[in-house]
Amino acid sequence: MSNVPHAYLLMKASLAQFGLNLQQLKPEQLAQAERAAVNAQQLQQRVLNSAEASKVVIGASQVEQAISELQSRYPQVEEFYDSLTVNGLDLPQLRQALRDEIHSETVLDYICKDLPDLSQEQALAYYDKQPEKFSQPERRRVSHILLTINDEFPENTAEQALARITELAQKITTDNFVHLAKRYSECPSAMRGGELGFSHQGQLYPELDQVLFGMSANDISAPIQSEIGYHLIWCHEIMPAHTVSFAQAYPQINQAHMKRARVAKQKQWLAELVVANREQTQRDKVLS
Repeated sequence: MSNVPHAYLLMKASLAQFGLNLQQLKPEQLAQAERAAVNAQQLQQRVLNSAEASKVVIGASQVEQAISELQSRYPQVEEFYDSLTVNGLDLPQLRQALRDEIHSETVLDYICKDLPDLSQEQALAYYDKQPEKFSQPERRRVSHILLTINDEFPENTAEQALARITELAQKITTDNFVHLAKRYSECPSAMRGGELGFSHQGQLYPELDQVLFGMSANDISAPIQSEIGYHLIWCHEIMPAHTVSFAQAYPQINQAHMKRARVAKQKQWLAELVVANREQTQRDKVLS
C-alpha cells in the first residue's frame, strides 16, 4: 500500500481521535491512531480495487474543493502548510490522498443509489408503534442576558451584579433587548443577541425554568438569580405541546431508515469484497 494515503489517514486519525498532530501523541495514542489508519487504508483499497470503482468519476474540482475546505480551518494559510509538513505530507500528496478518499466515498454512495425509500405503510406502522417519539413537549423560544458573579472582579461581586442587572431591567424592552445583550451579556450567546433557541422544561437552570414557563409570549422577566449570576430572560414565543403528524414525521422516519439501510448495504458489499478477494487469492495459489 502507498505511504501517501497512510500518512494522510494517520494524520486524520490523530486529529479525529485526539485533536493532536502526530508529534504530540503519546506512544499508546500513536499506536491507536496507527491501527485506525491501517484499517481505514485497507478498507479504502478494497473499495478502490472493486469493479464498481471504475463506474464513478472524480473531478479535479471536487479535490480542490476538499483542499480549500481543509485550508479554511486554519487562521493563516502558512499554518495549513505547516500542519502538512508536521504530518509528513506536501500539497501534491494531500491532493492524491484526498482523491482516493473522495473516490472511495463516492463508490460507497454509488452502490446505495438504488435503495428504495421506506414505504408509507412501513413508516406508518413504525409511527403507530412508537407514539412517544413523535410527542413534542411545550417549548418556549428564549433569549437571556447574563451578568456573572465573580468576586475576583469588583464589577462582578454579587452586590454589583445585582445593581447592574436591576439598572438594565429598568430600561430593557423587546426593541432594545438584542442590542443590550450584545453589549452587556457575559454569556457566549451575547454574539447572537442572547438567543438560546427553543427550550423545554428541564433544560435551563431551575430558577430560569420556573420563571420562563410562567411567562406569556413576548414578556421580559425581572432579574433572576441562578448559581452563575443574574439573568434577564425574554420569552419570544410559546410552542404548545403537540403530536407531530405522520405527514410531518415521514421524512424523518424515512431518513433514519435510509441511513440504516445504507450502512447495512455497505457492510454487506464490503464483506462480499473480502470473500471474493480471499477466493481469488486461493485460486491464484492453486494456479501458481
